[in-house]
Amino acid sequence: ARRKAQLERSSTSFEIIMSSVTDPYQPLERTYRITRACLEILAGGSSETHAGLFPAPALDDSIEAHPSLTILTKSDLVLRDIDVLQDLRHVEVGLTVTSVDDSVSRLYEPGASPASKRLAALKALAEAGLRTWAFISPVLPYHSDSEEAMLGILRAIQDTGASRVMVDRFNPYPASVSRFMRVAPPEAAAALRAYTRRQAEYLDMLRDTVWTCASKLGMAVRVLF
Repeated sequence: ARRKAQLERSSTSFEIIMSSVTDPYQPLERTYRITRACLEILAGGSSETHAGLFPAPALDDSIEAHPSLTILTKSDLVLRDIDVLQDLRHVEVGLTVTSVDDSVSRLYEPGASPASKRLAALKALAEAGLRTWAFISPVLPYHSDSEEAMLGILRAIQDTGASRVMVDRFNPYPASVSRFMRVAPPEAAAALRAYTRRQAEYLDMLRDTVWTCASKLGMAVRVLF
């Protein structure tokens, strides 16, 4: 009854995001396959991955629920689930891309798939007929905020066939700054210090850089800052 009421309030359509706070394809997903089980249920059946543990929800036949699913991950493990994703009516899969340089992605995101594998995953998903998107976030000071670097990232994303791109800044929370500084080379550390001292000026410059690069490539890019 609770499930039915939720669906009725949604006017037979609702949006699910996996995930806005944490990655749905954590390393342990390779073993436990919880995300895959959720996708199997959203695709309209019980979970073959965890038979008996996640039965299909019983819904009134008069209710037709068509969830819109958006996935955002840093892992190419999402490719494992292409077969289930293709069974969903409304789905798009996004990968976070902060650089096209594997050494940079390994430096700042050591637990995630390297940049080259994320880009390859975007291309494979698009070739499988799935709607894809890319999230350039955060834009890394020194590494990805120059026109040359941003052009390289956007061009690489464009080559995958992604349908849209969103861009967000590095948010200089103390914890984020501390993590960045622990691994950053001297040039990147200096760039971050300059950004934090003159944030408004830096962000104006970064917006112009993103829009200039997007215009050169004929891409529609949404800037979130």
